Amino acid sequence: MRGRIAMLIAVAWLVPCTQSPAQPGPMGPAARNVFFEAFTHASADSGLVGITVQYRIDPEFFMVQREAGEGIRGEFERRGEVLVELLDRSGSSRSRSVQSIHRPEQGEPSPRGTISWLEGTASFELPPEEYQIFFEVTDVQSQNRFLDRARKLDARDKRGGPPAITACTFMQPGAAASDRLEGLNYGGDLLLSKGARLYLEITGLPPGDSVARVKCEFGSPDRDERGPSGLVLDTSVALRRMLLVPPSDSASAPVYGIKDTVTTTASLILGLPAEELLLRSYRMRVTVNPGPGEATLDRPVRVVWPGMPASLRNIDYALGALRYIAPPALLDSLASGSFEERRDNLEGFWREKDPEKKTPYNPFMIQYYQRVDYAAATFGTLRNPDGLASDRARVYILYGPPSRTERSLDPAGANRETWTYDRLKRTFVFEDPLKNGTYVLRPGQ
Repeated sequence: MRGRIAMLIAVAWLVPCTQSPAQPGPMGPAARNVFFEAFTHASADSGLVGITVQYRIDPEFFMVQREAGEGIRGEFERRGEVLVELLDRSGSSRSRSVQSIHRPEQGEPSPRGTISWLEGTASFELPPEEYQIFFEVTDVQSQNRFLDRARKLDARDKRGGPPAITACTFMQPGAAASDRLEGLNYGGDLLLSKGARLYLEITGLPPGDSVARVKCEFGSPDRDERGPSGLVLDTSVALRRMLLVPPSDSASAPVYGIKDTVTTTASLILGLPAEELLLRSYRMRVTVNPGPGEATLDRPVRVVWPGMPASLRNIDYALGALRYIAPPALLDSLASGSFEERRDNLEGFWREKDPEKKTPYNPFMIQYYQRVDYAAATFGTLRNPDGLASDRARVYILYGPPSRTERSLDPAGANRETWTYDRLKRTFVFEDPLKNGTYVLRPGQ
């Protein structure tokens, strides 16, 4: 594996969420993550084409409500509905799937930076044609909706023409010989610091082909600029005459079966070291040479990070948050230059502090900015809303949450807050002499 830089920052137009609202500022609220992807695949019925829509939804999209009829001590749940409908070129509905979401509330929140996803699939077999995908998620309690009807899917029959790639989706990493595949399921994108497998189907191949030469490149997102490549694979891959067997419509992780059969469509599975890719937009270019003829695919792909700390969504804010571990002269240097230069400066700063440098995911950086998020949201006051500028923020960011916190209110003197760190055998005392919520670290600590 090639060495990669150890940190990446999303730009404003690269918020790693599919169809989520833009952040209203450096510390904007977490976006509602909704991912979905539609792709075609061969069907056992030669006159039809398989179409699968897989989705991934942050449960926070759905409001918590008490289960009906359970009384005041009843359990809580999240309820919603997922609608997938396929429309033909005339706008007429050809098929639809409606799935109910019913998720008991667990009570314990997920660890910071993680999401306990809701996943599901809707599968169809329809005549070859171009289809419009209508995808809608509705929260039963609030009637809040996520709606996307802009995506089109080319499901026309290409078996009589030259070689063509007719199916393309990313699968979870795993053994190449496995007879089960699980969709990566991030809306057709890749997940930060996680490997993947690329599943392709190719039509128009001569009978008997068993191996194909495959070149897969992740390069500049600009179609007119090749730019430096993020990843290039050029290898031979075994072809397999098989059918991808999608799961029945269900609100569960998309797990596909593999059925060997006689078909005019060949499939291949290419392992991708996608964990090396930075948090960027790319253009994926795939070329398959099974012998005579060539099949190509060219489409945009992002590397996404749904659990990204909010303070990393703005380059300048993330640089400013280094004030507690970087001297002023270094901060001035890091914050100079164009956007790309400032982003590279920040990446380089954390690269030097990453002991492994194996993937872009630097656990020390993540912990730091998770603390920044908490401090910025917790320690602000009406007089100084920037909680990051407070003494309590500095201590929290450097040392983490204290073992114990005690607060005393003194009508005749300063209010006091004491933080004790057992593992460090240290105590920090903050005082608020003006009683306005601005706690200042007692001198000498």
